[in-house]
Amino acid sequence: MSKTEEKKIENKEFTEECNTVLMAVSDALYAIGGKWKLMIIIAMERGNKRFTEIQRQVTGISARVLSSELKELEQNGFIIKKVAVGYPVSIE
Repeated sequence: MSKTEEKKIENKEFTEECNTVLMAVSDALYAIGGKWKLMIIIAMERGNKRFTEIQRQVTGISARVLSSELKELEQNGFIIKKVAVGYPVSIE
């Protein structure tokens, strides 16, 4: 076995750069993980901006769960809530 092959076998630990990337990926997966979040993001990307539109598109999600998931996505910076002044109040 050559010296370079021995070095490759001995060095099995993650580098600092690798750890940084793994932590970023782990954080992203945590933020969009779960049963509904990715489907909500896709529904919004396809043009469904209103609450009822998203609820119709994401089959099987309750209003309570959708509301909770949207709040979490807003807190994590994935979506921005816009409230339009007027009657009736419009939220996108």
